[in-house]
Amino acid sequence: MLTLLCLAALASPGPGYTLHEWGTFTSVAGEDGKPIEWRPLAGPSDLPSFIYTSSRPGLRAPRQQGKGELRGTVRMETPVIYFYASEPLEVSLAVSFKNGVVTEWYPWARAWTGSRLDWGTFKIVPLAQPSLLREPAPSHYYPAREVEAAPVRVCGTGVDGKATEEWERFLFYRGVGSFALPLTVRVQGSTLELDHLEGEALIFERAGSMVGVSRVKGKTTTSRPPLTGSVEDAHRLVLEALVGAGLYEPEAKAMLETWRDSWFEEGLRVIYLVPRAMTDEVLPLQVSPAPSKSVRVLVGRFEVLTAERVEAARVLALSSRDASKVGRFAEPLLTRAASKSPADKKVLQQLIAKWAASSAQVLSE
Repeated sequence: MLTLLCLAALASPGPGYTLHEWGTFTSVAGEDGKPIEWRPLAGPSDLPSFIYTSSRPGLRAPRQQGKGELRGTVRMETPVIYFYASEPLEVSLAVSFKNGVVTEWYPWARAWTGSRLDWGTFKIVPLAQPSLLREPAPSHYYPAREVEAAPVRVCGTGVDGKATEEWERFLFYRGVGSFALPLTVRVQGSTLELDHLEGEALIFERAGSMVGVSRVKGKTTTSRPPLTGSVEDAHRLVLEALVGAGLYEPEAKAMLETWRDSWFEEGLRVIYLVPRAMTDEVLPLQVSPAPSKSVRVLVGRFEVLTAERVEAARVLALSSRDASKVGRFAEPLLTRAASKSPADKKVLQQLIAKWAASSAQVLSE
């Protein structure tokens, strides 16, 4: 049961409000464009320790498979849901993940079944200035707070029976799933073939300090961008696209800051906006009362594992005898390397297994 303090703080439904959400769907494919199943959550996580996870749900729900063991074709990264209102009001919200598992979230949720997360009823408090939890270590989690959205107050009861009261600037969740995204990318040498794409997409390639950036629209065949651009060019184009899709500028900047070092790292990828209809289908929200206006901007990140990148990963893993040196895409990269290099297959598979086992243990603790 909720404490009297929490019950006293609840208010009757207020006027209309606005809901904004942003997040990322990351998928990986080889040069043939076929999605690769991998363990998207393997490897180190920089999320704060107060985040709830499938291993530590923080409520009377059964622990599920450890995050590091979950396999899928899509990593759902850091959707955050903001609320804008002129007066305090109560809202109830739940999100379902079609063909997926919600693996992390904050604040406390009333119920979690793996594919569905229910925060129950919470309060949006526009003028509140709560002290938000923050740990010393840097994290991709915190930039999302740099907006003017109304703070959210969630009350509940933990597994120990004690009352909880948690504040945040948003509702946060992550997960892993397997479903078809509206884009395929095939590589033929210096040529890219993009199919099933609605709207514009950004092609980004980086090799050391050299960067290539180009913008394409719809189904098309195009050359890989010449490495004569800059990361700043990509930042500007992505920011324009996010604001154009309906995010407020501070939200777009917060999203860009969250993934600045990831979206624009070494490699070849296509960054695009997922159609709203698909977002609503894959991640349906159950919200009451319904918002006066809602904006949901999911960015698709299509990571292309080129032949040269696979070879570089093979060489690095074999020389270091450590798959973690390859980065978070180690498993799909080294799996493809093993299929292309029979002589190294056994060693690469052993390195993958060792890395995966170590990651699974850390993530489940």
